[in-house]
Amino acid sequence: MEKNADHIGVSQERIDELDAIADAFFGAASSGDMKAMAAVCAADLRVWHVRDEAYTDFSQVVELHDKLHEMVTGWRYEIKQRFYARSGFSQQHVLHGELKDGSALRIPVSCVCTLDGDDKVHLVEEYFDPRRSPLLGWEQESR
Repeated sequence: MEKNADHIGVSQERIDELDAIADAFFGAASSGDMKAMAAVCAADLRVWHVRDEAYTDFSQVVELHDKLHEMVTGWRYEIKQRFYARSGFSQQHVLHGELKDGSALRIPVSCVCTLDGDDKVHLVEEYFDPRRSPLLGWEQESR
């Protein structure tokens, strides 16, 4: 993974803290461990998805991840790079997995994650080509 160190005012200590938060967040997502994800997320978490342009809350994140883990096995992130700011990070990665029909899933994704004052993930904005998503056409109500 490439670490972008061109972030004025972001110390190496802060980058290490942000990496730990990002690793915990994306590790929980890939394993489907929603208890672990809840531990790194703010109670008022909001996630925006480009596929339906909706803001979702944590209960909807759980619903979405349950659905994805039913459809995709071997879910893993190939992290390309992270960018750091004092208030969060962005990550470019490729989501890999296998669909039920045996075909490979490969979706390049960019996520912007903003943290609250307690260093909990407060806002996630997720960008990818929705035509590549196994959830194409599946929508969640914006909350």
